Amino acid sequence: AETIAYRNLVNNIPPPACARFLNPGRELIGAQIRADAYGYIAPGLPEIAAAMAFKDACLSHVQNGIYGAMWVAAMLAAAFASNNIEEIIETGLAEVPAASRLACAVRRIVDAWRRNRSWKRTLAVLERHHGKHLLHEGHAVNNAAVVAIGLLEGGRDFERGITRAVMCGYDADCNGAT
Repeated sequence: AETIAYRNLVNNIPPPACARFLNPGRELIGAQIRADAYGYIAPGLPEIAAAMAFKDACLSHVQNGIYGAMWVAAMLAAAFASNNIEEIIETGLAEVPAASRLACAVRRIVDAWRRNRSWKRTLAVLERHHGKHLLHEGHAVNNAAVVAIGLLEGGRDFERGITRAVMCGYDADCNGAT
């Protein structure tokens, strides 16, 4: 997504059109994986973190590609003010459109995890409802859902959260890092 956006900029296609024009990666997780910094530089200020992530993401991504970045940035900022994982996830979701595929997928994952408290069963819910509709392993929707699984499964156990996110697959290295 970033390479194509850069090519588009060089060819005088201005933002935000440079993110959309001939860019098949526009809803992948490139912006989501670079959004962490905004949460760190706006501790306790999820709205500001999400706004900074939006400005960055709209250069190379659209819709769910942008929403994933906003969600991650807002969650990281919120984590400075809360230890409650579900509250942190919800704070991040408050910064993206509620009806977006990303928000719906993450909420479905949170609900599934509450019901069964198993990352494997929760992952099965993701794949049943969203997996076959996403053609790319790096799509923002399924990877945001995997990040949510890692956070919920790990709770305050850092290692468990990372390992569960990685074990879910998809863009495993990026999800574990987030």
